Amino acid sequence: MNNYLAYPMEEERSYTTPMGMVRASCNYTEWCNGKALQSPGAEGMKLAMFDIAQCCLLPGGALEGCFPIAQIHDELLLEIPEGDTMEERVSVVASIMKRKLQEVLPSMNFRAIKVKSILMREWSKDAKPIKDENGSLLVWEPQMSTTLTP
Repeated sequence: MNNYLAYPMEEERSYTTPMGMVRASCNYTEWCNGKALQSPGAEGMKLAMFDIAQCCLLPGGALEGCFPIAQIHDELLLEIPEGDTMEERVSVVASIMKRKLQEVLPSMNFRAIKVKSILMREWSKDAKPIKDENGSLLVWEPQMSTTLTP
C-alpha cells in the first residue's frame, strides 16, 4: 500500500505486468487497479483459457468432449456433456484456473484463491451454485433462482 500512496495523485505512472506487458502513462487509479488487480487477473485468465482449451480439444485431454464457449471477464463458459463426470470436469477447470493465477502471482497461497463453479443449462448472471444434500453440484436452471437458495 505504501508504494501506491508514495506518489502525488497527478503524477503519471507506468508498470510492467507479470507476463511483460508495459502499461504506460497511467493515472493514479489506473495504476493502482491495473497493477494490483486487473492486469494479473487478466493474464492468469488468458493462461487458464489456453490450458483449458487444450484439455478440451486435444484427444485424451482431461476435458475431452467439453467445448470452450467464451470468457467473460473472470468467467469461463464451457459446454460439458451431461453425465456423472460433470462435477469432476468442473473441478479440473477450477484447478487449472487457480494454478494459472498462482503462476502469474506466485506469492498467492493456492488455498486462498477461490473459484465459484456453477453448472447451468443456460448462462445467467443470476445463476448460483446448487448442491444436493451430499454436497454434490447440481445443474442450476433459470426457474431455480426463485425457488431454491444456494
